[in-house]
Amino acid sequence: MKINDWITQIKRVRNPRPNNSALLRCDAAERLNNFEPDFFQSFIQSLTQEDFITYPSFQDYETLKASIASHINLESEHIYISTGSDSCIKDVIQLTCSSGSEFISTSPCFPMYFVFAEMFKTRFVKVPYTQKSPPSVDSFLQAISDKTRLVILANPNSPVGDFRTKEEMNYLCAELEKRSILFLIDEAYIDFAPHDSLDLIKRYQNVLVVRTFSKAWGGAGARVGYLMGNKKLISWVSNLQLTYPITGPSLKYVLHLLNNKEVVEAYIKSTIQSRDSLCSILENNGYDVLRSHTNSIHFHEQNRNNQQSIDILEQHNVAFKSGNLKKGSRLSIPYDDRTTWIRMSVGPGIEYHSYIIEMLSAQR
Repeated sequence: MKINDWITQIKRVRNPRPNNSALLRCDAAERLNNFEPDFFQSFIQSLTQEDFITYPSFQDYETLKASIASHINLESEHIYISTGSDSCIKDVIQLTCSSGSEFISTSPCFPMYFVFAEMFKTRFVKVPYTQKSPPSVDSFLQAISDKTRLVILANPNSPVGDFRTKEEMNYLCAELEKRSILFLIDEAYIDFAPHDSLDLIKRYQNVLVVRTFSKAWGGAGARVGYLMGNKKLISWVSNLQLTYPITGPSLKYVLHLLNNKEVVEAYIKSTIQSRDSLCSILENNGYDVLRSHTNSIHFHEQNRNNQQSIDILEQHNVAFKSGNLKKGSRLSIPYDDRTTWIRMSVGPGIEYHSYIIEMLSAQR
């Protein structure tokens, strides 16, 4: 068969979770707790056969954009919606990069950056973390060449969870604008962080910000993400949009979330409180902890190989990510040589769950 041979060389990592219902979902930074039955049923009752039989209308998309615009205090013309934030990121890379060009981001990072680089035959220039700290903003500038078309920075960054100050982001925007390089800020986890970067798209002509409804908003299955930027950039990216990028039921679900955002905001507040509380509890009970501005944390038994904690989590049917000596898998963090770290998503009240209590007891 005549196919593009380079596609066969792309390495993909799939989510190993066998199903959603049988596990405690702490492996993918999703909403951990189900919504209240009344909240979800009111959405279900809004669905009609036409939501599945027919394509969404142009007005349906405009309604969603208007609702997002109202939420973030922007005009609809500054917003682009698509099938999850990864689709938005793909479109920005396609807008800027081609064979022989380069884009820059951190390593580690969102794994799809690697895949998109392969898809568009562009070189992904990785700015690494050091043993002591995240890469400096100047390290991004030092990585620029005459082939650089794009810089992507997740803030907060995942999986590490570090967060850049307003001063750092402003400096990087200004320096990249001088060089006519587009700057994409990935804010998938911004709801769990101290502040956002939306003011930068009003101050600079080279900035796009991407967000998702998959994390804090409890819409991972709906697959809805959006870009924000000046009208010219949004107009250009819109030329790459699929004919119907979001399904009718997904449109209604996200609108339901936006119309009841106080429910989401309460979840976010409780998640941040429980995240920080769990970190302190673990630190006081024999664990090293990598604190985070996302809804996931890393932790490791101080004087052991983490196997005891891994076994307890598995016995409680918790889905999580880790290095595991028994299975030969590895999970490390930039500031540590151990390869058996646990990465776990958090949510309201997680510090009181039975598996956490059992882990703490085993450390005593």
